[in-house]
Amino acid sequence: MQLGYLFTRYRSKYRLMPILEFFLAQLEYPLTLLFFGVLAASIVAYPSMLFKFLTALGLASLLNLLYYLWLERDLDFIYGVIYSYYAFFLLQWIYPYACVTVRDRRWLTR
Repeated sequence: MQLGYLFTRYRSKYRLMPILEFFLAQLEYPLTLLFFGVLAASIVAYPSMLFKFLTALGLASLLNLLYYLWLERDLDFIYGVIYSYYAFFLLQWIYPYACVTVRDRRWLTR
């Protein structure tokens, strides 16, 4: 639906960047699958890689949540770090499910 709209003449200028952003967003899931497979193979080959990865995931989410800490000035930002682990390990099924049920109009399919 969005792809059909992007190639209409909805604006006279500045059309390239929205089209480019759309295609880059569509590459997000295939690249995630590729790198998740590389990560799994690395963990099998080098078990210490799991600890390094979990540490890097926590630090990356902590860096993103420093803005929240600066803005809100409370310790609830720690839930964001916990959510990053939850999202990475337990929410990987959402994109494939959305692709399979793209024409379904019920909840969790749009």
